[in-house]
Formats: sequence, C-alpha cells, structure tokens
Amino acid sequence: YSSIGAYVSQICNHLFQQDPRRSPVVSPQPIKEDCPTPQAQTAMTRFLVLGSGLFGKRIAANLAKQNKKCSVAITSRSKKVALERARQIGASSGIAFSSARAADLKHLLERHGPFAAVVNTTGPWNQESDYATARTVMESGSNYIDIADSADHHGNFHSALGDLARQHHVVAITGASTCPAVSMAALRHAVPNPDLVRSVRICVSGAFNTKFGVGTVQSILGTAGQSYERLENGQLTKAVAWRDLEWHGFRGTSERRLLANVITPELNLLNEKNFSNLKSARVKAGVGHAVAPLACWAMSSFPRSFV
Repeated sequence: YSSIGAYVSQICNHLFQQDPRRSPVVSPQPIKEDCPTPQAQTAMTRFLVLGSGLFGKRIAANLAKQNKKCSVAITSRSKKVALERARQIGASSGIAFSSARAADLKHLLERHGPFAAVVNTTGPWNQESDYATARTVMESGSNYIDIADSADHHGNFHSALGDLARQHHVVAITGASTCPAVSMAALRHAVPNPDLVRSVRICVSGAFNTKFGVGTVQSILGTAGQSYERLENGQLTKAVAWRDLEWHGFRGTSERRLLANVITPELNLLNEKNFSNLKSARVKAGVGHAVAPLACWAMSSFPRSFV
C-alpha cells in the first residue's frame, strides 16, 4: 500500500508541473489549532486529503515528503485524530470532517481552501452513485483525484463528470489505487504488446497486520455476494464476489494468503485497452489474515438483502 501513496503524489507532481495554472499558490490564514507545523504560514501549493486511514495517511505523507513546496491538509472524523495524523506525517493542518453531505464539504473547501487538488480516500465507492464529492470539489475549482476501486464508480466516471471538468477547467482522476492503476501499469510494463496477452490473473492482498479503515470495510461488505460477469475461455460467465476461495503465495512473503473473487475496474479496462486476444481474466483479493476472507465468503452466501 506504500505504492499507492507514492503513485498519487507522483500524479499530483506531474499534473501541476505540466500546467502551473492548475496550481493555486496561496498564503493561507488558517485557524491556529488546525496548523501544528509552521510550514503552512508560507506561500505554497496546497493539497487536501480527505480521510486519514490506511491510504489517506500514506498519500498525505508522500506528498509532504516529496514536494517541499506544497502544503498538505488531512481530514479525520475526530479533531484529535486529525491533528495527531498531521503531526505524524508532517502535514500542515488537520481538519475534523466526517459528513457525507455535499453542503458540508463545500463549506470545508470555502473555509480552508483554495486547494490545488483534493485527494478523496474516504469511500465506500460502491455507495456513491451521484459522484457528489467529486462534483463539489470540481465546482470549487480544485482538481479531483480518488482511489476508487469500484467497477461501477470507475465505469461511469467519465460520462458523469467529463463535461463538468471541462466547464471548470479542472482535472478529474479516478482509480488511482492498487486496482486498477497500479495493476494495469504493472501489466502493461510486463507485456508492452497487449495482443500477446491471452490470460490475466491479478492477485492483491494486504499484510496480516493491515488495519483497514471504515470506508474500506464498508466497500468490502457492500460487494459480498454480488454477482458479476468475467471472461472465461473467451466467454462471459457469471461469478460471485468473495467466492471461489484459494490460497496464493506472493514472492517475498513466507506465508500464503487466502484470496477470493472481487469486482474491480480491470475486468472492463482489459477490453477497452485493446487486449484483443484475451480469453480469460480474473481478479482476486485478500484482506490479510485468513479469517477476514472466510467471513466475507460466509456473508456472500446470505441473500443480498441481508448483506
């Protein structure tokens, strides 16, 4: 998961190096308790990371370390946690924010902005069909990046937000996460010619001591038992999320991980990216200790109305 933090920070750096107009450089006037470090008192490009969980704190830490000319603010449901996270990673400010209402996010952006970009790590992605967070960020004039791994969220992102991005002259990026950004980049690096690919199997797992946030847990539980289509022997076949358990060994690890089916954007991207000879594609994931995939497998057997 460290790669996600590095990946998103590289996106931010590249984006604003290419077009400085998208880098509002401001001299903020923050509230005292929101600024545990002195760097916020100088003029610099400002970023906001929504969420201080597993992914949010890594992304904010990478942004703070890699670019000394930027100021990073991070949010958390608790004011105390937000300030503590900011001190730990060297962010310029910690902001308490837990509301899912677009009006509250708009108020936060007006009070603490402007920001060059807002990185959304909160999720759960499969429960936000209207892209309210992205719309609010873009309408404020900030670029938007999220780490969504939901196939539905990713698949409708461009059609839902493309015109709004052009209207406000901002950039909107989704899927800057292990799935699909890092996994697809690894695939294209390993096989530059997509016509040579016949079968793809993507396996992802967290470490045993990984502590997932509320949004991640909600996303996992929200898809347990959900049916979807995947490519098998040249035909689309039905599969069920968090079924088909299997053990998988990862290079560099001493113990195998228990993995199960997951619904991620790769299954659609593989078709879109000219993998014309692809016959089979599977994506499987685990969440650290084997107890968690077993629990998800058990929940996948319940009727969807109870999951």
